[in-house]
Amino acid sequence: MLTAVLVSPSWAQDSIKDARQKRESAVNAQANAAAQINLLKAQDADVADAVAQVGLAVAAQQAKVEAAQQGLADAEQQVTAQNALVADAQNRITAVRAQVGDLLVEDYMGRSAEDATSILRAPSLVEGLQKAALLDAVSTDRRKLTSSLRGLQADLDAALRAATAAVDQAQHYREEIATELDALKARQADQQRLRAELERRIADWRKKQDQLAKDSANLGAFILREQAKILGVTAGAPSAASVQGFIMPLKGKITISSGFGMRKHPIYGDVRMHTGVDLDARQGEPVVAAKEGKVILAGVYGGYGNCIIIANGPQVATLYGHLSSIDVAVGNTINKGDFIGRVGMTGVATGPHLHFEVRINGDPKDPMLFLP
Repeated sequence: MLTAVLVSPSWAQDSIKDARQKRESAVNAQANAAAQINLLKAQDADVADAVAQVGLAVAAQQAKVEAAQQGLADAEQQVTAQNALVADAQNRITAVRAQVGDLLVEDYMGRSAEDATSILRAPSLVEGLQKAALLDAVSTDRRKLTSSLRGLQADLDAALRAATAAVDQAQHYREEIATELDALKARQADQQRLRAELERRIADWRKKQDQLAKDSANLGAFILREQAKILGVTAGAPSAASVQGFIMPLKGKITISSGFGMRKHPIYGDVRMHTGVDLDARQGEPVVAAKEGKVILAGVYGGYGNCIIIANGPQVATLYGHLSSIDVAVGNTINKGDFIGRVGMTGVATGPHLHFEVRINGDPKDPMLFLP
């Protein structure tokens, strides 16, 4: 009953083997597809997913190599053990053959004839029977040695067959290791290529974000300077009127894809300050002024790309970034709701959207505190 519990039925083992093969095939198929990704057209998420898929395949391939190496080690131990059995059987056969040879020499020298004569010449029947029993014992020893020799030869043949099988198994594992190592090297090459591309993108993104952070920091001083120049105002507490009366800079239903504050990149994992809100929109969608004011910037501004900044009164300004087109000029007076440009993805942007900021005395504030 214990054996029945511990030994898995063959159908269960076949089922496990089939499941492993299916899983391995699925991992390899995904890795093959990932390795053929067009890096020139792929999005960051696609590249990151490709790195992960190939990484799974590399881990699986390494496991196969390690399993084959363990199999080789076991097979080599088996070769050593079987060779020891062969040597032992050969030594025992040599010893038995020596004993058989001694008996044959004795027979050849006429011991049996002399013994037979001695039996016949025995003074009494009892002594003759005793000598006959001794001869039987010698004959029995010869038969036992012959039988033992046959058994030892059978053991030797079996040990030789087992040793040969172990050598063949070890060679099979060596060939398997060579094949699996070639496959592993190919997977690792794919992994290195994809990882290098992802790291290049991460480095490029960080560089752009660092520049954007510098642009944002410099923007505060620029706004204060331009407000003082155009509006003749200096930093101070904003009036209630200047922080009220905002409208959405886009028409229709608005979706915020990224809010104000610290945000984590979904692929790279970096945490950066986001000084405005990103509003989802289609390429070329019209952008309107969220509040009346005077244009103090209408052009390219670093990572913001095509950018418009409107001074909305003392100490307050609004920014519209990543535009595809600008339809106002510096010095223009703008009414709330006026068309000022179109949505785009210029500057540091991965897709079309409107980046919108509200700044008080040059410092970014959460736009949702002011928008309806």
